[in-house]
Amino acid sequence: MSSVTNNSQPLAALLVHGKTLVGLLRRAKTEGGNKTIHEEVKKVVFKLLENLDLGQSVASFPDESISKLFRKVEKTLEEFILLDPGNKSCYEDVVVGVRNSKHKMQSTSVALLRDSTGYREAVSHEILSQEEFEAIYEGLSSKEKRCLLCFTLFPSGVQIKKRELIHLWLGLDLIDFCGDQMLDNLVAEGLVERVIANKRLSGMYLMHDNVRCQVLQQCVNNSLGHHSVEGSWCTLHMMMHHQQQIRGSIPHSDGSHRGEKIGALLNISEKTLNVKRFESLSKMKNVKVLHLGSWQHDPKNYIVVDDIEVFRDLKHMGDVQVLSLQGVSGIVKLPDSVYKLENLKVLDLKACHSLESIPEGIDALKQLTHVDLSECYLLDHVPQGIASLPRLQVLKGFVINRHDNLDEPAEIGSTAKGHKHRNRIAFVASCRFHDLLKLEELRKLSVRTRSMGFPTNFNLGTLCRMKKLTSLRIAWVGSATDAPEEDEFLEEFPPTLLKMELQAAPEHMSWRMLCLLSRTDNCLQKLYIRGGGLRELDNVCLIGVKVVRLRYLPNLHIDWDDFRNLFPNLTRLEVLECPKIFFSPCDENGIWEAPFQPRMSMGPINDYLIPYLSTDSASLHRPPPPLPLPKFSPEPFTRSTTPSEV
Repeated sequence: MSSVTNNSQPLAALLVHGKTLVGLLRRAKTEGGNKTIHEEVKKVVFKLLENLDLGQSVASFPDESISKLFRKVEKTLEEFILLDPGNKSCYEDVVVGVRNSKHKMQSTSVALLRDSTGYREAVSHEILSQEEFEAIYEGLSSKEKRCLLCFTLFPSGVQIKKRELIHLWLGLDLIDFCGDQMLDNLVAEGLVERVIANKRLSGMYLMHDNVRCQVLQQCVNNSLGHHSVEGSWCTLHMMMHHQQQIRGSIPHSDGSHRGEKIGALLNISEKTLNVKRFESLSKMKNVKVLHLGSWQHDPKNYIVVDDIEVFRDLKHMGDVQVLSLQGVSGIVKLPDSVYKLENLKVLDLKACHSLESIPEGIDALKQLTHVDLSECYLLDHVPQGIASLPRLQVLKGFVINRHDNLDEPAEIGSTAKGHKHRNRIAFVASCRFHDLLKLEELRKLSVRTRSMGFPTNFNLGTLCRMKKLTSLRIAWVGSATDAPEEDEFLEEFPPTLLKMELQAAPEHMSWRMLCLLSRTDNCLQKLYIRGGGLRELDNVCLIGVKVVRLRYLPNLHIDWDDFRNLFPNLTRLEVLECPKIFFSPCDENGIWEAPFQPRMSMGPINDYLIPYLSTDSASLHRPPPPLPLPKFSPEPFTRSTTPSEV
């Protein structure tokens, strides 16, 4: 790695110091806290603050990233103190230095980390030599090494969506659910780069070629695994040893687990799935991840299945834990052979545009945690068995029809309403929205509804009883001219919801949802509105919302000053095709970010350090009294043109 000087590459120095802190924290966790580590931590933090004060890397990250940088430093200091509470006093001067630096950044308006150019330049200087790579690699845990190896399953130099990595790691038993911390660790070590798009950190990740080559070499040398490419298919072979042994593996005659090879199969570029090709694939042993669909998330890269019999041999692949058919066209009915995969955790049917029916039997897949039915536009119901999956945490693409009874839960012992398949090949009991209450682990939910009356008060009550729900997306499909008469809106909002997206919402529904938000206690932080008839935001004040995204709202009429008053804690605004938002300060990309505002306190670290860092900031965050809910008589709704995926 080229040497980093404070004068020429302050941002590159920040990256180096950040990785050094991560390494020290890892060392402290394994060796225990000692005076030497504490002194090293202080030196690194002061060096980091010194590079910030230089103010010479004015073009790097979005504005919000400087705040994240300080929060990361605070969190890391807190972890050091938790590991060795007896030495908390030695961090007092460090904490004061961090606080002073934050205030200095605010008072001088130093726009450090403003766009992606500086970041890319800094990363380009971070080419790891073999010695540096080996030193970092040796410090990784066994799971981190295997997660790193998974990047090599994809073609060299491509950007990989976070979603694909999470599914892959879940299937290989490398993570339990959330892979954010794993990704953060790999990025902090400089082994993986997080891609920046539209002046923000995106959900795409990239491994540079020099790192990829060294990862492959190290994995072969250490017998962790390897990958092989045959035509349009790539296979990852991974050896699991001892404590990393997969669940359910059969011990040897002496009772030990000497190791077992497991695999992941990825369709790189095959456009047609045929019986002959799949027969050879199905003979592979211990395949945990079977990715038959597209991983590129590009509508142009679709895959066609020429015969549904292609999937008959799935029943012989009982080890599969992740099955992805994303973007595969020609699947009208989900094959029954899928229900033979009793270990399945992730069923990805996203953008299967021909899919019309999911037959009964999905309740046999008791290990499912993720089901994605989004962009399956011909699917007109979801089977009742979906509510009998005790571990389900993510459900995308739940369907509500125009004539579904939204206000009456199915009685115990009764049979739910059924739906006939278009080709009259199946009759399946459909799952009601209220039935989703059985999914006690549900955290993310997306709904596609043809009913303009959804959600009713009864449905909102159902949402409020989903105790772990943090993300909700609702897409309305169809005409809103027959919108139902409004009743008095429920004075309750899902208390755990952090993110909500409304897509093509009728005017009356979007307006009432926003009014409900402004009148209730909630913790919503992100609000996305895409398409629909929203015209005004009068009498709406959303105190806690920090990120707002508005797209394709031609009728929304508001000026910037009024908008800013409605979102007093806004940190980021994204606007696209909203011509009647006047005097908007958004840049040419439709993005506005609030200037960096350091927090008055340092959060949990105050519990371990000193009262002198605390300030009475409660009044700054105390919400005003709720606004009265005005009567609203919606004008006839004319749906505007929205993107085709709606």
